[in-house]
Amino acid sequence: AFTCGLEDDKQPCVGFSLGRVSQGLTVVKSPKNCLHVSTEGKEMAEVFEKFIKDNPKWAMYDKISNDGYMRQLTVKNNRKGDIMLCIQLKTDKLGPEGFADFKTEVIKYYESLNNPKIKSISLQQFNGLGNCAPPNLPHELIYGEQYINEEVLGLNFRIHANSFFQTNTYGAEVLYSTVRDWTEEQGTQGVILVDICCGTGTIGLIVKKNSGGNVKKLIGVELVEEAVNDARENAKQNNVEDAEFIAGKAEQKLNNLRLGGGEVIVGIVNPPRAGMGSPAIKAIRAIAGLDKIIYVSCNQTSLVVDAGDLCREQSKTMEGRPFKPIKAVCVDMFPHTEHCEMVMLFE
Repeated sequence: AFTCGLEDDKQPCVGFSLGRVSQGLTVVKSPKNCLHVSTEGKEMAEVFEKFIKDNPKWAMYDKISNDGYMRQLTVKNNRKGDIMLCIQLKTDKLGPEGFADFKTEVIKYYESLNNPKIKSISLQQFNGLGNCAPPNLPHELIYGEQYINEEVLGLNFRIHANSFFQTNTYGAEVLYSTVRDWTEEQGTQGVILVDICCGTGTIGLIVKKNSGGNVKKLIGVELVEEAVNDARENAKQNNVEDAEFIAGKAEQKLNNLRLGGGEVIVGIVNPPRAGMGSPAIKAIRAIAGLDKIIYVSCNQTSLVVDAGDLCREQSKTMEGRPFKPIKAVCVDMFPHTEHCEMVMLFE
């Protein structure tokens, strides 16, 4: 996702913020020299920036004054080169006519480019003060198709504007292979796989499809309903049977799970940067028969907090059996940055 803002010279820029608003830093710089950004991403940032410069009435959003309109451009592209664009803007001062005018101008501009790679354009209205919109805030499709598709480890997945999907497909294959291998290490027939924060079902479907029959059932839980719909469709198009996906908060839906008895239950946890939080961890600890958890983390700070809750001794505030960490490995999903994905096994 690219931030819409102003450079040092007050010219519009679609790129990355150089710091935090709390530090008084609102300058945005071009991503053209960023090695970890795809060629398609850089190209689309430049194209949208030109649109803003050619249409100054659609001013960049100012995080300090809360004025302006353009907030963020998200670019999703697959290995085939297909591109999905998601434009987030502040509309409370635009009015219905102004918003309709913006949609018309955007469609006209991108159609004039005659770029066959651009498969989908959607808009998201967000009038809040924070940087992040609610995860289930809807998008409005204004051009092209609802989805693009990506192939990962032999399975084909559809990607919706509001669905989370790893930004680095090549790195994702290493990450998902690690989770798959650790699940296979259980070496047991009849595993029930519970995929928590499952998104479009990517990890769980890959593990089940490649389990050689060891995983007899997959249950995925995800907050964003569009992602759950994608997960169900992904299961169909990849011929993965006995896969159920549930929309809702993990702490609520996990409490209602009825998994039977006697089966080996393996949990996969892949939360957003904020982590799972104590209510969800309590629900995870309460799952009868859950003996192993494979935790995939993009933020080691929140992982430490969740790990503490998973391993905490049983008490009035933290019921259920405590787990202990067994092993961990880092996956370099974000080359040329200090960030990585951590995979940790708890038993």
